[in-house]
Amino acid sequence: MTATIFYDNNLIEIADFMHYPEEVKRSNPYNCTFDLKIISGVFSGVAPCEYDIKDFREYILALEEMYLFKRSSVELKDICYGTNVLFSMDKLGHIDVSGTIYGEAMIHEMKFEFHIDQTVLLPFIKELKSLL
Repeated sequence: MTATIFYDNNLIEIADFMHYPEEVKRSNPYNCTFDLKIISGVFSGVAPCEYDIKDFREYILALEEMYLFKRSSVELKDICYGTNVLFSMDKLGHIDVSGTIYGEAMIHEMKFEFHIDQTVLLPFIKELKSLL
């Protein structure tokens, strides 16, 4: 299963999401893994990410707040290498998406920035919830 935003030939995709409940029981914050794929213009890359399920749930709630204009920015930040995606929304629902993704062992790096519309958030949020 995946969660995807595709808008104006740009893409954000969270794929191969895995949650490890036994790691939560051990208080290990590295208890989720997924691949983050970005297509920005003619550039693309995939970053392996590690996350804490508690923080991932908070990320989804923050996106819901953004959709309802209760928050102007939301960031997804990997706890291993620091891959990040920042959503910044203006009062009209236009969203700037920016960040940096890193490949295995930080050998590759891709900075990106593009624009999406608030209307694509709700389907993305629903898909993120289905990953849990």
